[in-house]
This record gives sequence, structure tokens and C-alpha cells, in this order.
Amino acid sequence: MKLTVSQLCVEYHRVPALRDVHLEAAPRSITALIGPNGAGKSTLLRCAYGLVPYRGRIFLDGTDARTLDGRRLSHIAAYLPQDLHARSRLTVLEVVLLGKLGSLGWHVQDGDIARARASLEDVGIGDTADRPLVELSLGQRQLAFVAQALVREPRVLLFDEPTSALDLRHQLELLVLIRRLVEERGATAVIALHDLNLASRFADRMVLLASGRVHAAGTPAEVLTCETIRGAYGVDAEVQRRDDGVISVTPLRALPLP
Repeated sequence: MKLTVSQLCVEYHRVPALRDVHLEAAPRSITALIGPNGAGKSTLLRCAYGLVPYRGRIFLDGTDARTLDGRRLSHIAAYLPQDLHARSRLTVLEVVLLGKLGSLGWHVQDGDIARARASLEDVGIGDTADRPLVELSLGQRQLAFVAQALVREPRVLLFDEPTSALDLRHQLELLVLIRRLVEERGATAVIALHDLNLASRFADRMVLLASGRVHAAGTPAEVLTCETIRGAYGVDAEVQRRDDGVISVTPLRALPLP
């Protein structure tokens, strides 16, 4: 499902958060949102999921997202916020089942439970299914909410820093899983990431936001240049293209603030 964002503008208390943002994310692709803190990455994802009022247009396969009610949108897209607070005594399996809340009846079917357990296996924490969520580490909780987002097999993935609490192994496994899902299901993924090297390895396209505007957009090789990193982040960096074509970024020094 193609996601198209056109002339997107958002203000918080009359302060611009996004200004004339354009984005296109194609099926079977991963688009990485990158940029410094406060650039507007989270706001863009929240707009796409109908959580923030905005000016401009957002389309899902040509359908104006404003015409979709919350239930319909939740069947099409899955949104994973950056801040995940878990105080419930629900088990991990029960939390994942909540991802299918709109399709569950009075009695949970065996097929729903099997799908929820399979989703936990997909993210590598199948052995936690019967444990209370509050007993899990922050990284395990993050994976549990990823499993919840994936359990209903959405066609659009809107993930805000899904690797932020994960160790190196789980970062790689999660992004490999997302890559597999977009290719096998024809899904579209838009993911906010701070790690430029991870983004470069897994993203088909990048959108670099700075001060609420699109600072650069294109392939990782087009976006991750010394000039764009200096302009957006205020950092001098060494940028190299590896033998496999992946762009590698090594930050060298922070530049004086203007």
C-alpha cells in the first residue's frame, strides 16, 4: 500500500512542527525517517496514523486518510510509538492479543492465540508469552509491543524508534524481520531511526528532517553525505561506501552552535 504525504504542516501552540513536508513510501519498501531530536519525525508518524491534526494531505493507495475512521485505519496500519509505558499485569500473550481487539469476539479463538504466539516467536521472545509484561526488561517490552503491532498483519508499518531499547542482536533481528515482512506481504514501512548506519543498511529510501522541513530525501547514498549531515546535525562526519554498497557514517566532531 502506497503512502503519500503532501504539503504536510503541523503546529503545536502556534509553533511550527512540520512545514510543507512531502513523502512517498512505496509497497515492499522501507523508508527511514532520520534527523536530529525535535525535527518532526514522531509528529509525521502520528499524523499518518490520524493522531495529530494537520494541514495538507495524506493518502493510502489514493484514499484520503481523513476519510478513514479509526477502526478502518487500525486494520490497514500499525503504529508503534516511541514512549511505551507498561504498568498492566496482563501477560505478554494477552498484550499481543490486544492487537487483534477489533476482530476478537466474546471468546478468543485458538487461531488468534496461535497467531499471537507466532508473532512473539517472530520477534524472538516466544518464551515470555505467559509472563506478566511488567516483569520484562525494557527491550523485551518493546519487542512485545512490536509483536502486538504485527499480529494483525498490517499493510502499513509506522514505527517510531523501534530499536531504541534493543541490544545489537535484537536490533538486527527486528530490522531483518521488517524487511522480510515488507517483501513477503507487500507492506510499506516508515520507520524513525537515529542510528544512521542501521538506517543505511535496511532502508530503501531516506527522508532527512531538520527543523520540521525535509532537508534531503532519496536513497541512502544520496542523503548521507558529509554536507547533509553537517547541515542537519551540525556534525562533521566521515562517510564511506562499503564494498557491498552500504553507506557507513562515522561522526567525528560536533560543530559550534550558531
